[in-house]
Amino acid sequence: MLTLTPRARALVKKPLGSLYTRLPARKRGFLITVGDDVSARFIRKGIIPDVIVYDGKVRRMPAESDFNKLIKGVKKRVILAVNPAGCITDGAWNAMLRSIKLRAKLRVVGEEDLLTLAAIAQAPAGAAVWYGQPGVGAVRVDVNYKSRALAAKVLAMMKR
Repeated sequence: MLTLTPRARALVKKPLGSLYTRLPARKRGFLITVGDDVSARFIRKGIIPDVIVYDGKVRRMPAESDFNKLIKGVKKRVILAVNPAGCITDGAWNAMLRSIKLRAKLRVVGEEDLLTLAAIAQAPAGAAVWYGQPGVGAVRVDVNYKSRALAAKVLAMMKR
């Protein structure tokens, strides 16, 4: 298990990619969304991500009641992972890899935020990982050498 340290926390508070106030009009390539709000925004636009990572909460409060209907309407296999706040468990790491291989929904019991790092580390090159930046918008991380290096740097700062 990896646990967030103060140094790693400082890095993940800043956007790991490009910040957007609007989502794209259409899907291009392999798409992973991490978080209920950003996932719901894509689905409502008719863009179904290849991998949807969610925990049923937005800012640690239960997600809107229609989110459950919305996520159930996406016909994909559901993979379950337990992941406490401020951590990436081995099980969650492996569940992310399995979700990517199967193009599945990853339902997290706990908190999904840090699984953005697992997604960047494991997604195919050229994929886009989107996650919410509270109060600001959404962040798009293009999976490439540079973004993987940044994810690796943050992961290396976490406590094992």
